[in-house]
Amino acid sequence: MLDVKDTMRHPSRFSASWSVTRVVILLNVVAFIVQNVSDSLQLRTLYGELTLSVEGLKHGHLWQLITSQFLHAPIADGGEFQLLANMFLIYLLGQPVEMAIGKRRFLELYLTCGALGSALQMAGGVFWPDRFGVAIMGASASAFGLIAAYAVLFPRRKLTMFFLPVAVHAWTLFGLAVTISLSGILYTTTATSAIAHYAHLGGLLAGLTMICYWAVRAPLVLTPVTQSSGAFATNRTTN
Repeated sequence: MLDVKDTMRHPSRFSASWSVTRVVILLNVVAFIVQNVSDSLQLRTLYGELTLSVEGLKHGHLWQLITSQFLHAPIADGGEFQLLANMFLIYLLGQPVEMAIGKRRFLELYLTCGALGSALQMAGGVFWPDRFGVAIMGASASAFGLIAAYAVLFPRRKLTMFFLPVAVHAWTLFGLAVTISLSGILYTTTATSAIAHYAHLGGLLAGLTMICYWAVRAPLVLTPVTQSSGAFATNRTTN
């Protein structure tokens, strides 16, 4: 079980050290710039090699499970909004989760949620190619995995989302994410297949499974760093 304490601790040194969350965001932004510069020079090979597709996996291009997580739709297709939404979620949820589980596990969580979520989307593409068979890219599966992790680690905390006028509990956000994902899977048509609903659901399930597994193996004791900040310090205990 997760033991969440309300006692105060000394300020964490997290803010003074490098953050995997910020590195991930930086890599996504740099990749977005590079791919759009590549577009302007009419060099489209970047997408064929690095985006994730059923055809690519059939040819053994397993690296696409990772590289596709750092690409987004081009600016011509409104990719800046996709990037902004994903980076906002990663920034909002990533740093508290990273502080709670550590840098190494956070990176494992981020990449695994993205890979497994994308793999589930590709499985959907095998059975329903007309609905889910398109190549995909984006960090949304990883971001949805962070939603699940955050909900388990900080169930009583409220979040203010830029697209919602009110603050919501972390578990409410998780439930909303599951509902949207399932609705998208059930009602997706060819016209809306560009949204990777299976990847979102897979990211949520992967994040929930991994964080619960780690919590059982080494329960996390979380304590607020300051009353005003959203950061937490972490102690690990063993059974």
